[in-house]
Amino acid sequence: NYSYDFFVRAICGAGDTSTWVGPFNFSTSCNIVAVFPFTESFEDSSVTRSCWSNIQEAGSADWTYDTGSTGGAILTAYSGAKNARFVSSSPSGGGTPATKLVSPEMDLTSMTNPRVVFYYGQEEWFGDQNIIRLLYRDNSAAAWIELWADTTNVAAWTEAIVNLPSPSANYQIAFEGINNYGHANVIDEVMVEETPSPCLDPSALTVTNITTSSADLGWMATGTEVMWNIEYGLSGFTPGTGSLVATGSNPYSLIGLTQSTAYDFWVQADCGGDSSNYVGPSSFTTATSGLNEIAIEEFKVYPNPSNGNFIISLSNLSGQVSVQVVDVQGRIVYSQTEGLVAGKENAISLDNVDRGVYLISVSSEKERYTQSIIIE
Repeated sequence: NYSYDFFVRAICGAGDTSTWVGPFNFSTSCNIVAVFPFTESFEDSSVTRSCWSNIQEAGSADWTYDTGSTGGAILTAYSGAKNARFVSSSPSGGGTPATKLVSPEMDLTSMTNPRVVFYYGQEEWFGDQNIIRLLYRDNSAAAWIELWADTTNVAAWTEAIVNLPSPSANYQIAFEGINNYGHANVIDEVMVEETPSPCLDPSALTVTNITTSSADLGWMATGTEVMWNIEYGLSGFTPGTGSLVATGSNPYSLIGLTQSTAYDFWVQADCGGDSSNYVGPSSFTTATSGLNEIAIEEFKVYPNPSNGNFIISLSNLSGQVSVQVVDVQGRIVYSQTEGLVAGKENAISLDNVDRGVYLISVSSEKERYTQSIIIE
C-alpha cells in the first residue's frame, strides 16, 4: 500500500548519459487484512483508506471522502472529521450513477461468526431518495451477493449490523450507492469483527450460611462472565429501588443485614460492555438472635445432588430438631418438625419435587444451619 516514483536515464559511455526521464509511478497492493476487529474511519490519517476502491456500475462517479452529506441534516461525520460520501450532483437521478465502494481483501477464516457494523445515512431531497446496498464476495473473481439494503429516508447517522456469511481468505464487502437525486449517501466507522457472545442470564440462585446479620448469596454462571451485579432489599421490594452491589465473587457474602428480616435479591451478569437480564427474586430470612450456627462438621446432607432422596446426619444437637426445604422463590416445599434424631442418619424424601436448586434449613432450639441442595 505504498506509491513509488522512478526515473530512468541511458548510459551510452563514460561521461555520456541522457537526461533523466520521469517520474513514472506505481503502487504496491494492500496487505490482506487479517487482524480483527478491523475498523475503517475514512479519515485522512487512515492507513487503509487508500485500500478501498471504486467499481462504477452505472455512470462515472466515485465515492469520495468528505464531511457529512451534501446539505440536509447530516452535516458532520459520525466520528472524526471525514466519512465516505456518494454523489448527488449531475448527471444523476433514475438510478445513475451507481458505484460500489469496495473494501480491501480480508482473511476471515479465523472467525466463527463475523459481522460488519457501520453507520450510514441517505436523506431524501424533496421526495427524491438515494439507495444504499451492502454486498459481499468470497474472492475477487466471484459474483457480488447482496446482504442488506435500505431504500428509505435516513436523515441521521444510523447504526447497522449485518452478519457476514461464508467467511473466506479473500473476502470483500462493498457499499453500493445508487443515485436518485437525493442527498448523498454517507458511510462511516465500518468495523468487521467476531460477533460477541451474548451475555447469558445467571441461574439457580441460592442462599447459604444465613445468620442474624449476613448470608452467602450464590448462583450458577451460564456464560464466561466474571463479574455480577446484585440488587437486594426487603422482601417484595420493587426492582430498581433496592441496594446494588458489584462483585467478582460467587458466592458473595452479604453483610449488615437485620435479624429476623425477610429479604429478596436479584443477580445480573456483567460481561463488560454488555449485561444480562436481572434474575430473581430469591428470598431468605435472617436468623433470630440467640441461635448458634451449627458447625459444618455437625451437619451433613448427602448425596448432593440426588434424585430427591437425601440423608441428614446430625450430631451434638439438643432439643427438638426441625427441617424445612424452600425453593429459590422462598416457597416451602417440605417441612418436618418431629422424628429427627441427633447422632443418627435421618432420611427425607423430596422425590415429588421438581428438579432444581433448593435450600434446606435444619434447626434446634438454639442452633441452625442452612445450605443448598440440588435435585436432578
